[in-house]
Amino acid sequence: MAGLAIAALGAAGLVMRYAFLPMGGGAATGLLIGMVVGGYRMWANNRPAGSSSPPVFALVAGIVTLALMSIGAVWVRPSLRARYVPLVTRTLPSLSVDLPDWFAEKLDKQPEAGSAKFADPDGGGRFLEVRWNVSNPTDSSMFVSIYRSLGASLVSSRPATVGGHPGETLFMAAQGGSKLSCITYWHCPEDRRVIQVACFLDMSIADLTLFHQRILSTVKCHTLGKAGRPKVNLPKFDPPAGFYAMAQSNPVISAFVRGDQEYVVFTVATPGKELEAALGPDGSRRITVMKAECSLATLEEKQPVQQVQGALGHSRSLWLGVGSDGTGGKVRIALVNWHCDRRDLSFLGYHVSDPGQSIDQAVRAMLNARCHGTGPDGAP
Repeated sequence: MAGLAIAALGAAGLVMRYAFLPMGGGAATGLLIGMVVGGYRMWANNRPAGSSSPPVFALVAGIVTLALMSIGAVWVRPSLRARYVPLVTRTLPSLSVDLPDWFAEKLDKQPEAGSAKFADPDGGGRFLEVRWNVSNPTDSSMFVSIYRSLGASLVSSRPATVGGHPGETLFMAAQGGSKLSCITYWHCPEDRRVIQVACFLDMSIADLTLFHQRILSTVKCHTLGKAGRPKVNLPKFDPPAGFYAMAQSNPVISAFVRGDQEYVVFTVATPGKELEAALGPDGSRRITVMKAECSLATLEEKQPVQQVQGALGHSRSLWLGVGSDGTGGKVRIALVNWHCDRRDLSFLGYHVSDPGQSIDQAVRAMLNARCHGTGPDGAP
């Protein structure tokens, strides 16, 4: 009898361990049954001489009871994790946030743009991610379009306040709603960055919301103050005749205008090659990006992505599209992006004009925009 009691205590402890700590459900159930069977055998083998064998129903009852305990542990585990998983402070570039002490698959150090990704120890490809990049304020249409291109759909959205800044939380679903993700984004004007916190975990929407809010409540951005404000890297552009530079009220772009309906814009450079990965090899994601960037109702590809040799020996991607602003007016978009291996930065610029105008001069100037020079920091 003592053997079965010891096995029952051990099994109960295993159930509690599974409820709070990562452990495969199959492994936990197998160990539970093994403990009960082992306890039953110990009871049978050590019974007093002449006593009867322990009833089989005790074994069956033990297995059934612990099977029910296993099911209960599986059911309550996500709620327990959402409420009680310990959080530790992570210091990121000009940002701090409390996150679970999980393995960091990625931990960028550049303040201009980057991400920190932490793998869920339960596996299944689940993770937490914090992303940041120097940018103007944006709205949900950009994020929703990008996630839709990855096979997810918007379930709901709600306003959020993070670190004193207004933002928005999006709930996205994939694979028929079986996989949920929660993304909150906001703009930090002190650092001139858009920051995102994304939770892609195996939880119900209620548990995911609770866990996500635990994290958001700890966020502190622009922690380095003005001294640590991320650097804005823009290419050196020599505009064609007739273009003039717009007043630099917006520090994260450079813009040049000719007439009323033609302009060239370069956005702030981003570290590494993530821009190329985000845009992809064809025009589909470029359509998503430029519809949001230029507030277009429609945009379709006019010419597929081409690789063109630009200034300083860099191969640059050129894409052309034609769109509408929803009032009947049409515009032509020429999008140029490239990676500068000298500075390990990716650049993006676009030209907007009336479809009837010649774009050769402006596009040629964009292809010749200089991304590095001979200075100590490589700036042009």
